[in-house]
Amino acid sequence: MQGKSQREVASSLDLNSSNITQSPNQVVFNGINLKPNSPRTLQACQKLGIDLNIFQIKDLNYFRTTEGNNDEITQLRYEHYVNKTNQLLNEIFQKRKEIIRKNRQRQLQFASIDSLERSVSHKQGSNIDQSELKKQMDYAYNKTLQYLQQQDLLEGSVPQTLGECQDVPELEGGLNKELSRYNKHKIQKIREAQIKLEEDKRRVELLEKLQERDQRIVKTMMQKQKEMKEKYCSSKKVENKRIDTQEMECKSQPRDNEPQKNLQQQLSTNEYRSKMIIKNDDQKEKKKREQALMRKEEFEKQIDIDCQMQMAKIQQKLYNSEKLQKELIQNKIEKIKEQNIKEQQIMKQQKQLKDKISQEHINQLLEKMVQKEKDFQINQKSIQNVDQEKKLEIKQKQRKIKSNQGDIFKDRDEKLKQINEKFLKIEQFNKVKKEEYDNKILLKQEMRKLKEQDKQDILDRQKRQNEYRMLEITEKYRQVDEKNQLKQYQNNLLQQTSMQISRQEILERNRIYSHLQQLSDNLFNQKIRKRNMSQLEKNAITIKPKANNQKEDTEFEDHTRLLITMLQTSDAEETQKNKLSRRHN
Repeated sequence: MQGKSQREVASSLDLNSSNITQSPNQVVFNGINLKPNSPRTLQACQKLGIDLNIFQIKDLNYFRTTEGNNDEITQLRYEHYVNKTNQLLNEIFQKRKEIIRKNRQRQLQFASIDSLERSVSHKQGSNIDQSELKKQMDYAYNKTLQYLQQQDLLEGSVPQTLGECQDVPELEGGLNKELSRYNKHKIQKIREAQIKLEEDKRRVELLEKLQERDQRIVKTMMQKQKEMKEKYCSSKKVENKRIDTQEMECKSQPRDNEPQKNLQQQLSTNEYRSKMIIKNDDQKEKKKREQALMRKEEFEKQIDIDCQMQMAKIQQKLYNSEKLQKELIQNKIEKIKEQNIKEQQIMKQQKQLKDKISQEHINQLLEKMVQKEKDFQINQKSIQNVDQEKKLEIKQKQRKIKSNQGDIFKDRDEKLKQINEKFLKIEQFNKVKKEEYDNKILLKQEMRKLKEQDKQDILDRQKRQNEYRMLEITEKYRQVDEKNQLKQYQNNLLQQTSMQISRQEILERNRIYSHLQQLSDNLFNQKIRKRNMSQLEKNAITIKPKANNQKEDTEFEDHTRLLITMLQTSDAEETQKNKLSRRHN
């Protein structure tokens, strides 16, 4: 009777009492709208491993089958469904809150970034379009080349030499103007190169920050996976005794921090080597500066050789670092795959054990039912024998009574009727008891089925969660590879631009040297002509004008030597600045 009262109370439950309602495109849970098509709810379902069919709410009629089940079984199924939906929707709602909170924190963190950082904007999950960055880099590279071509620094833009009829002061004034223009142009060019270098440095720093942030996210994901594994192992200790071997295997696994420490040590050694190389180069450059004025051609050759050696070393270092990163990523992926395979094997073993236990339990129940049915049949047979004996006694008594008295028949008939009515009541009571017992057995079986279904749903949910985590990890590794490729592409463009700038500087230097040489030749020819004219006009040549002519020649030669030394010193300064810019790159 108590079980019936509880079922009557439970039958009054409804979806309205659980605060869940359904509209065409959304579900209302505790006064909050949950849209199955919104990105946040989809992300929460994927992280929790919940199927989207939960948003399709079912009625009580859905649980009624054509097998002739009782209303109690349908009500039990319906109550289980309602409780399960309440629990899952609550989990989705809480996870959705966490996602919203994390997105707000990210927006606050990246609110103070400049326009350059906003150009590399963090969309949902901070994904960077590789094609857009490559387009920007190509645009900047093409712009620098156009600028160099517009500045009259190419071979085709060599100006014409001055005429031979101009005077010496006019030529000297033209030389001074040209030297001032060259110096101004050189200063402007150095400033523009510094600005471009600063912009490139900012972009490189932004990319490094993004890589560091992605590495932190991967580390947090790995830590969360370790925590989940530890919880899973602690839950298994109660059910099975085989966890000791698994702990030994987990301890025997190599740690992920060891390769990171090795990488840090390698980076520190590489930095120390680079510093030593820079010190040696500085010492060599000091020695070469003293010999630069005497041996210009040899100095330029040695500079080119040193640059090529440094570029080859840098390329080798980059190639080795990329190899190490790829090997580490592959090792991590293989470890994750092995762990997933071990987990799947463990789950299969658990399923087999649970199936065996459930089958043994069902067999025991069946044996008990068979024994109870046998006992019930034995009791029924004993009752029937007793009834038959009573009937025989009654018949004998009736015969005796008929022989003795005729009035006693009426009393006996009434007693027989009463006895028959009592037997009918007993049979009805036994039938009711049997029906209640059968209903209890069916309810227990149904509860067992629902529990097994819940366990299967939990396993499916864990599989979905593992698949989603694997997808996230693969996407993050793909993003890291793309960023490394972008960095390599940017370094190549910077190298190409530096080579173009150095080539244009060499062309400009050669143009100025050729122009100065032409001017010096023209001045020397004019002096010779004037001297010849003066000799033809004057027949008698004294000693004094010869000394004056010699003085003029020496002054002209000194003037040309001063100009050449000034240009050579400016060239040495330019080479030093180019070296420093290459090192910064």
